[in-house]
Amino acid sequence: MAQKLISIRIPEDVLLFFKEEYQAGYQKEIKKLLADHMITTKSDKFLIAGRAQQLFIDYYAQCFWHYDRNLKITPKNMNIVIDGLRKYGGKKGFLLVSELCQ
Repeated sequence: MAQKLISIRIPEDVLLFFKEEYQAGYQKEIKKLLADHMITTKSDKFLIAGRAQQLFIDYYAQCFWHYDRNLKITPKNMNIVIDGLRKYGGKKGFLLVSELCQ
């Protein structure tokens, strides 16, 4: 993958930590840490979207009757499930929304 040269400001103590801990490979380690964070964040979003998909199926008749039954829930359209549960799901719906909005 192509890399792009950027300039960022990092607190001196953080930079010193990486330089002391990883010597010549400190920049590579910072890039690895950022990439790992990106992968974890994406993975978490898709896990939550999977839970939202299950809630869409489970509460279809009560909350989502006006959507296509086969709608695929993704991180980008999860607000459909959140809004539907809040509007039509009652107390249980609000509790389930809190699970999705961690």
